Amino acid sequence: MTRLLRLTRHPLQAEQRRYLERAYPRLEIVQSQEFARTPEEIMGLMRRCDADVLEAVLPLRQLAALMRARPGFPVIRPVMHRLASGPNNRRRVQFACYERVRRIVLDTEPLIPVVRAPEPEGGLPEAVQAKLLAYRATLEEKR
Repeated sequence: MTRLLRLTRHPLQAEQRRYLERAYPRLEIVQSQEFARTPEEIMGLMRRCDADVLEAVLPLRQLAALMRARPGFPVIRPVMHRLASGPNNRRRVQFACYERVRRIVLDTEPLIPVVRAPEPEGGLPEAVQAKLLAYRATLEEKR
């Protein structure tokens, strides 16, 4: 028997249940009533629920922190397609599939290149210079 803990405020749709039952033929689903923020809280909740798999609908930052903590259990998340707005301009979504989260990598760069303004006469204050140098170093690392 596979015990899946749902860490989401969204109700389970029939299509999601069918998909999960195909992936885990002997399945028990536990809907969390608790709100966990940190990887430690999430892993503690998994232990208390004696769950084998976590379905997590979390902000990217929280999901990345959880994966960096190497949770020791599979983490899955639903993939939803946004549909055209319905009556009263309410967004509608449709379940597509589940995916297993293996790792989170976020690689970014400025949308518009940084324009270097001329420094004021007498130079910048030391604290501002230090922040500027750190930011420039970060940009150089990304190139």
